[in-house]
Amino acid sequence: MKKIFLLSFIFCLASAFSQNDKPERPEMNIKLYVDSTHYYNEDVKPGTYFIAENVLQIYASEKVFVEVETNKFGITSMKTVKENLNPGKTLVIDFFQEAKGSRHGAMKLRITNPLGKTLSYKAKTLSTKSDAWVKATVQPISSGTTQTENWNEVVVKLMLFDWELEL
Repeated sequence: MKKIFLLSFIFCLASAFSQNDKPERPEMNIKLYVDSTHYYNEDVKPGTYFIAENVLQIYASEKVFVEVETNKFGITSMKTVKENLNPGKTLVIDFFQEAKGSRHGAMKLRITNPLGKTLSYKAKTLSTKSDAWVKATVQPISSGTTQTENWNEVVVKLMLFDWELEL
């Protein structure tokens, strides 16, 4: 009887935690200002946030919570979640357009690092000016801080990868 109770408890606990998982983005529409008379518009179909292991693809206007599992050697796994229920191990990643009226100002990527170590990563951008991914220069994020990256061109989506913790 104790085994049945224990197994039921573990199953309920696992179900409660997995209900916060958000592996796929919903269908959405992106509208980005280019100048006072032109804008970029795209209908994005539902799809995964992580397009490969620890490779996050994020579209402009998205804010995602990424729970990070670590061990003494670094990051072991990353997953998107609906809510920030574990703030000590959840990155808050916000990619948005800063507009001046109906004119493009800048694209901004804001990442909050609650992990106990400095976090570094690499990024590539896909803008309205190019059909190819372009390597971007980004700065490491100190523990307990928020780092903001800026791009002057209209960036539609970002690929964030090679996540590493300072050991």
